[in-house]
Amino acid sequence: MLQDVLKRTCDEQAPEDLHESIHRQLRAQMAGAGATEVVTQFSMTEISIEIDEFGNVEHREIQIEQTHIQHFIDDED
Repeated sequence: MLQDVLKRTCDEQAPEDLHESIHRQLRAQMAGAGATEVVTQFSMTEISIEIDEFGNVEHREIQIEQTHIQHFIDDED
C-alpha cells in the first residue's frame, strides 16, 4: 500500500526554464537560424523503501542519467 501511494505522488514536471529554452530554439529554427546540434538529457531517481515485519527499514536509491548529442553537418559548400 505504501509503495502505491509513493508511486502516485512522484509526478515530476519539467522546469519552466526548459520549456522556455525549447520554445526559443524552435522559434530560432523557424526563423532560419538552424541549430547545428541537439542535446537531450534525461535524469531520473528511483527510491525504494521496504519495511519488514520486524520494523527494519531498507532504503535503496537508483540514479539514471543519459545524455544524447546529435550533430548536424551542413554539406553545402
